[in-house]
Amino acid sequence: MPKVDPNAVPAASPGVPPTATSIICYDALGAVVAPGSASVEWCTSGPWLIEEQQASFDYNRTPFGALATDGLTLSGCSPTYNLFGSTMLVNWNATVRAKKTTDLYATSAFQQNQKFEVFGTSTDYLGNTYGHESEYDASTMGVQGTVYSSKKFVKRILWDYSLHSANDIFNESVVGANYVMVSGAHRETDTSSIQSDYLKDFTRSWVYNTRAGTLLDDNQIEIKRGAGGLYMMNGGYDPNNETLNKLIQTIDMLGNMTTSFQFASMPPRIGLCGNSAPIGGGSCYGSQLQGFIDGCAHYDVNRHDYS
Repeated sequence: MPKVDPNAVPAASPGVPPTATSIICYDALGAVVAPGSASVEWCTSGPWLIEEQQASFDYNRTPFGALATDGLTLSGCSPTYNLFGSTMLVNWNATVRAKKTTDLYATSAFQQNQKFEVFGTSTDYLGNTYGHESEYDASTMGVQGTVYSSKKFVKRILWDYSLHSANDIFNESVVGANYVMVSGAHRETDTSSIQSDYLKDFTRSWVYNTRAGTLLDDNQIEIKRGAGGLYMMNGGYDPNNETLNKLIQTIDMLGNMTTSFQFASMPPRIGLCGNSAPIGGGSCYGSQLQGFIDGCAHYDVNRHDYS
């Protein structure tokens, strides 16, 4: 084994030098010796329980509305529509894991919470701009963009054999969306369509096909959102109506959706409907009971840090 300096402080673990309780060192014959001793040949540490959590997502704000008047006469038609507001489509990626390790660390314990950075824009995918750049600040998500964990959650503690077991070791991840693509008279999940291909598509998310005044016919692909809406805003989009509290609520809502398995897999899968019977000829979409079946049981929004 290569010789290790037990007093070294790795750059990834700021803090004080290792404690005697967390490091065991050996000489060339395998006998235990004191850390820092001239006869040290190699050291082990822990064992540790290390937990990590991180997430990122792409998003697009999309309008929703309904037919106002059909404008039908014997000589033509001139329908009008009501814009109720906008909501958010999200492609979500999260990982949460815990491992047992004897890797060498320079502190007896360590923890940092999960922080986020938002990269939003004032221009939608069609080139329309909303407001002035001066109206966009750290609390403004804008009409589309990306959010990622600038710092992942990390917690390292000594393994306690009286408390910890194999059940404390896991590796979970989800790549999902809060919407699926559906088509056909029964609104069946279109498994040939990957949600990310339709993240920026106002027409397919504008009006549900089951409502009067849809812009799509029964056989065209349409966006089906999960139960409720994400970051709903009434009326036309205005960056001044965004707040830091709404941003925090949005990210925490996504985190809670992760824990409760309310994401649709990407690409969507047929035949996995949670605790409910298959609907739409075996297709799955909608809320958890309707088939939003991807997530991470150990994801925890209490690890989010917005300071």
